[in-house]
Amino acid sequence: MEEEEFDTGQLELPGLAFSNSNDLTVALDELEREISRVQLSDEEAELLRRFRKATEDNRRMVLQLLGR
Repeated sequence: MEEEEFDTGQLELPGLAFSNSNDLTVALDELEREISRVQLSDEEAELLRRFRKATEDNRRMVLQLLGR
């Protein structure tokens, strides 16, 4: 069986892996936009914090209200 070769020198990051540009600045700008897109707002982070602190019963009720 052949041993797979891995490129351990390069880390694939969103925005860099899909960049069509060889310019690192452009790729980093794309990465920054992607991070901003998925980063939680302050309100979302607070809701998540409260949900995690809630009892199991309260979490179950919230999920039922959300239809899950």
